[in-house]
Amino acid sequence: MTDVGGSRAARIAVLKMQQNALNQSDPLAWFEALYARAAGDATVVPWADLEPNPHLVQWVTQAKPALAKQNVLVVGCGLGDDAEYLASLGATVSAFDLSPSAINWAKQRFPESTVAYQAYDLFTQNPDWVGKFDLIVEIYTLQAINIDLRCAAMPILANYLAATGQLLVICRGAPDGVERPMVPWPLTPSELAHFEAAGLQKQSHIDIDDGGVPRWRIVYMRS
Repeated sequence: MTDVGGSRAARIAVLKMQQNALNQSDPLAWFEALYARAAGDATVVPWADLEPNPHLVQWVTQAKPALAKQNVLVVGCGLGDDAEYLASLGATVSAFDLSPSAINWAKQRFPESTVAYQAYDLFTQNPDWVGKFDLIVEIYTLQAINIDLRCAAMPILANYLAATGQLLVICRGAPDGVERPMVPWPLTPSELAHFEAAGLQKQSHIDIDDGGVPRWRIVYMRS
């Protein structure tokens, strides 16, 4: 999961890394830089809560999706807590992150894991994943990708969804036209519409007031 919380010092460090990556015309390089710099210290990674995302757990508890033996993909898996939670419910889980250091860390944390972890670029379509997944979980990753890049990832994710699958998106949300000066940049309705343009249909949209931070929990299915 990728949401900028944690200590003030950790947040400032993330913002500096992100700005440096932008200045070097490599806007995604800061993910690997952060995990490598952390060197196993989770307090350096502001969003590393070392537990499953509570909004994911709430959705699973309420919606009771049939997860046993289902193929699940976790996007931007970080240190693996969401992936491990879904695997514990009987799902066959694949999980990826742009950062090799994050993937290695997740494997070290869960040495007996059944999750298939791999370092992978969200913007490179994996032909083996097309139409494969019964559930795709995207939590806080797209909002950490530059505004001019994020929409390109949405049709790629949509393409991985099975014919009867669900895509769960949990993110910060904001109306169109609102200024978004720094990471995490909330997603807007016009940006999320790229999922629908890619052939998905919105099944549900829940507004979450998380300590004054507007968040959205959205479920898409194939139309």
